[in-house]
Amino acid sequence: MTSQHLAGTIAVVTGAGSLSERAIGIGTVIVQHLLDAGATVAGFDWNGEGLERVAAAHSSEVQSGRFLPVRCDISSRTDCAAAVERVITKIGIPTVLFNHAGIAETDLGQTGLTRFWETDYDRWELVQRVNVFGPFVLTRLLLPGMIANKWGRIINTSTSFQTMMDKFRSGYGPSKAALEALAGIWAKELQDTGVTVNCLIPGGMVATNATARLGVDLSKLLKAEIMGPPAAWLASRASDGITGRRFFARVWDTALDPSDAAARQQYPIAWVDPGPRRPVDPLLGT
Repeated sequence: MTSQHLAGTIAVVTGAGSLSERAIGIGTVIVQHLLDAGATVAGFDWNGEGLERVAAAHSSEVQSGRFLPVRCDISSRTDCAAAVERVITKIGIPTVLFNHAGIAETDLGQTGLTRFWETDYDRWELVQRVNVFGPFVLTRLLLPGMIANKWGRIINTSTSFQTMMDKFRSGYGPSKAALEALAGIWAKELQDTGVTVNCLIPGGMVATNATARLGVDLSKLLKAEIMGPPAAWLASRASDGITGRRFFARVWDTALDPSDAAARQQYPIAWVDPGPRRPVDPLLGT
């Protein structure tokens, strides 16, 4: 693939405002790699300050119309509909959707490792709305354009199977399990439409704003940048016909041609083969 293999592609990336003085997040990395590959990108986030930082980092793309920052709370169906309408009006009909935005209870002020019966009801519900409901709504809103185009990409950021089943994660773990199950269903229902659905997984804890707030030593964690190369490949025509799969950024070999790197990962969605185990979790010691 050439460096501009995504020229002419319009993409939406949720959780795009994950940039602070402490860390660069996965959503911001995905935006960067798509822009570098020539795509026009709309970045969604409810974090206005983070979006401003990302927009400032891509000021030339903002001015040229290749990057559109959109303030959007994906837990709100109304916000999602308004954001999609703005994207279509400003830059055109997207054919790539990265459902990356996600939160955990700790992002909402929960401290410590909390058992499920001690979890705040409202926090638990909001985790489901951001991690499951928002991707469902945005996918429904953008899918008609993809089907009409006879080509599209839906990529969901998932997590390792072990994380889904970890104790003290009764909000986050099941939400990611639900998102991945949805991806498996969508892949089957979209068969032969030209629209593919896959999951991209870091493969361990990543140094982001969220982990920085937990007081974890970021130098010992995976870097968000590992998500960029597989994300750009999944968004491209080189991944035509690849659907219903989960890809692990931690074991993506950037020394190989991207299609060869992808071919080494034959993990199906929904954990028939859950893939490589993550490294030791620095929070839980497992």
